[in-house]
Amino acid sequence: MRKTIALLGALLFALPAFAASWVVDPLTSRLTFEGDQAGEKFKGSFGKFTSAIHFDEAAPEKGTIAITVDMASVQIDGKDRMDSLPTEDWFSVKQFPTAHFQSTSIKSLGADKTGITQYEAKGKLSIRGIAKEITLPFSLKTTGNSAIARGNVTLNRSDYSVGIGQWKTEQWVKFPVAVHFELHATK
Repeated sequence: MRKTIALLGALLFALPAFAASWVVDPLTSRLTFEGDQAGEKFKGSFGKFTSAIHFDEAAPEKGTIAITVDMASVQIDGKDRMDSLPTEDWFSVKQFPTAHFQSTSIKSLGADKTGITQYEAKGKLSIRGIAKEITLPFSLKTTGNSAIARGNVTLNRSDYSVGIGQWKTEQWVKFPVAVHFELHATK
């Protein structure tokens, strides 16, 4: 009997720690982007996205992050831009209704000078059916069962064929697009 109890105890301690599941609040969270068109800055956002986040600050390497963005939920300044983004030249939302990020690894980079822990999630981002490896830096501030994750990454729109036809070059719209997120979540 003692051997059985000892074996069960050893198995329990050998199992990896399970990361906590976090539920993102879509009403207070934001996913925005900004770029440059003919020397004029523009800003936009996505109003609908879902997430599956399993993360424990004590073992970030065991965590996973998956975010799916409803590309039809795009909002942007200017009627012409708003009318253009869902079309085949840009997001082609009828053919590619979602974009998706799936982490493959997460690591802690330590705390910054304000004491907020910085992380780096590596994974695949798929837009318009094209998947590319990216590194997504983010900070995480937790208070009890609540957390706020913030991050920024600059994407090259041409890597994902966002902007084809007359928009394929940087003549009118620059390739770099800055993406910003702020996720409010609870355990």
